[in-house]
Amino acid sequence: MSLYCGIAYRRKISQGYRLLSTYVTKARYLFELKEDDGACKKAQQAGAFYLFHSLAPLLQTAEHRYLVPRFSLLEVESLLHKFGQDAQRIEDSVLIGCSEQHEAWFALDLGLNSSFSTHASLPKSEVETELQGSFIELRKAIFQLNSMDSSLLFTAQALLRWHDGHQFCSKSGQPTRKNIAGSKRVCPSNNIIYYPQMAPVVITLVSDGTRCLLARQSSFPKGMYSALAGFCDIGENMEEAVRREVAEEVGLEVENMQFSASQHWPFPNSSLMIACHATVKPGQTEKQGLNSGPCACHGSAYSTEGSPDPSCCL
Repeated sequence: MSLYCGIAYRRKISQGYRLLSTYVTKARYLFELKEDDGACKKAQQAGAFYLFHSLAPLLQTAEHRYLVPRFSLLEVESLLHKFGQDAQRIEDSVLIGCSEQHEAWFALDLGLNSSFSTHASLPKSEVETELQGSFIELRKAIFQLNSMDSSLLFTAQALLRWHDGHQFCSKSGQPTRKNIAGSKRVCPSNNIIYYPQMAPVVITLVSDGTRCLLARQSSFPKGMYSALAGFCDIGENMEEAVRREVAEEVGLEVENMQFSASQHWPFPNSSLMIACHATVKPGQTEKQGLNSGPCACHGSAYSTEGSPDPSCCL
């Protein structure tokens, strides 16, 4: 019996190690591609490319959903050649992930055209015809994509936007150079390294125990409400940001709060959305300036009209 239990225990440990090692090896592989230009170039040979035009991904329609086509390096090079560009434009691509089998995934924007870039923008409509798809604004397509595709496209758009907007060194004013993976930019004149950054944002559902508070501003379409949201200030932790935002926007003092979930949010720029639940004392909900009324989303709620922008990311 003890021998059987020992074998079963070792088998469970082995299975757990295999699951862990899959993640670890994948993470280490991606780290290698980010740090080693030669390894990243090699990965492009067998990798897959997602195409964008002016930050809009190429999508194809299938049964009321969007599919995200992927292209091999040879297919992308052939497309570039057809529109009069050489394979050097591949260097503008960014690494966005890899499969369990270590197939590297990249994103390339065919429409971004910097003032000092040698690569011209490819004609959008002609590329769409050639690839049998459409470049669609990600915000409009988000609810018709599966979760894996939307996550990859979020990452791709955020990285492509960051590189497009951070092409000069803030200290020397000189053009910076991206590495092959697009995980950083370096100023050749002083070797300052710039890394992509995300701005933390708290989005909070406020409740008095039986009702929740949703806010709106005059620019919202009729019937649209939002939880309260705002960027974290320098020096704040998450809890302090929640308390400040709720105080600023609706004049309530948070009694208790708890973290709920988080996600990357690319609109309008790359943000880390940190979702929280907060409670206030029941008596506070009757303060002047809070108009009780039904909520379009939650049935029993109270809302506030004309408050400052409750969510800059909507």
